[in-house]
Amino acid sequence: MIKDEGRYSENDKATRFFTDLLIEKGFEMTDIPVLQDADFILDAAGEKARKELFFIDSEAESQSALRYDLTLPVCKKFLNDGRYVDPGSRFVTPARLCVAGSVFRRRPRGDHRPEEFHQVGFEYIGFEERTKTDAECLATAVSLLDHAGVSEPEIQIADIALSSAVIDALGIPVIKAGRLKSALRHRDKFMRILNAGGKGAPHDASLAAIGALSPDKARELVADILKLTGLTHSGLRTKEEITERFLKKAEEANEPDLDADHVSALTAFYDLTAEAVSAAEKIRALLRPFTVSVDDFLQYYERRLDYLRAAGVDLSRITYGALLKRKPEYYSGFMFSLDAPNRPSPSALGGGGRYDTMFQKLGAPFKIPAVGCELRPADIFAVAPPASEI
Repeated sequence: MIKDEGRYSENDKATRFFTDLLIEKGFEMTDIPVLQDADFILDAAGEKARKELFFIDSEAESQSALRYDLTLPVCKKFLNDGRYVDPGSRFVTPARLCVAGSVFRRRPRGDHRPEEFHQVGFEYIGFEERTKTDAECLATAVSLLDHAGVSEPEIQIADIALSSAVIDALGIPVIKAGRLKSALRHRDKFMRILNAGGKGAPHDASLAAIGALSPDKARELVADILKLTGLTHSGLRTKEEITERFLKKAEEANEPDLDADHVSALTAFYDLTAEAVSAAEKIRALLRPFTVSVDDFLQYYERRLDYLRAAGVDLSRITYGALLKRKPEYYSGFMFSLDAPNRPSPSALGGGGRYDTMFQKLGAPFKIPAVGCELRPADIFAVAPPASEI
C-alpha cells in the first residue's frame, strides 16, 4: 500500500493507507486549500461554528479562517468545477471524491480534545438513489475500518428527516416545531423547548400581545424597545438578529400549548434507542395511539438496512437513536458514527451523513443529493496499529 515508509510521518502513513484504498475503490482524489472564506463556512455550517473558527487576520475584503472541515470546501470546489454542474439543464454529473488534511476547531478552556486533527473524507455527490447511496457510504466506511484492523465497529445511526417527520406528524405548532427540529442534535435544548411548550411563563402574555400585532407594528415596537435599552449586540447576535428572534418568540406565544400526551410521546421518541432492525416497529408502535404515521420515511429506513445487509454489513452491530450528536449542523437526513468497542473517547473514529440541502446555501440553483464520511486515521491506527507491510 504505502511505499518508502521512512519518508512519511505516522500521520502521513495513516492518511496514505486510507486514500490509497479509496482510490482503488474508484474515488477521485482532490485538493482543497487550508485557508477558507469565513462567511462561506458560517453560511453553510451555521453561526454556531463561529466560536470554533480560527480566524486569520487579512487585508482582504472577506475574512479568512482555517479549514473547519473537509466536506464544505470539497462541495464548494464541486460547484466551481465546470465538469460537474450544468445550471441551465439542472444536470449534475455524479462524482465520488476523496480528500485528506488537517482541520481546525477552537476548543473552550478545559476541553482536552485537539484543536488540529487530521481527517480523510470521501463524498458521494449527485447520486439520485439516495437510500442506496447512504448504505454504500456507510458500507465503504465499514470496509475501510476492516482493512485497518477494526473488524467489528460499533455503528450508530440516526435520521434527521425521520425525526422531523415525527414532529410534523404529531401536529406540533409551526414555530415550536421549527425550534424542536433545530435542537434535534442537542438533547438538553430539545427537552427545554419541549417542556416549555406547556403552560406559558408570566412574561408570555406580553410576548403574546406583541405577537398579536401586525408584522410592521410588532417590528416597530421591538425597535423602540431596543432603542430604549440601547442594546445593539447580544453575544454574537446583531440588533437585527435580536429583533427577528424576539418577534419569533412573540409569535410563538400565540401558539397553543403542547398537549401533555404529545410531550410524553416526543420524549419517548427522542430517548428511543434500539437495535437497528427493530427500530422501525418501535416507532410505529409509539405513534399508533395518535393515529398518525411516518411510514414513508420508515420505508426508506428499512430499505437502507436491506442495502446494508446486501453489502455485507452486520446489522446486529448497528444501533438506532433519534439523536446522533455529530457536527457540523448541515446534515439533513441519514447520519452515522463508527467507533471501536469500549473505546473511552469523546470523539468517534469517524462518521458522516446526508446533506442534500447544503449546496443551495453555497449558491447552487437547485438541490444536489450528497452524502459523505470523515475518518480520523491517527485514532483508528491507535486502536488497531497497522501491519508492518502497510
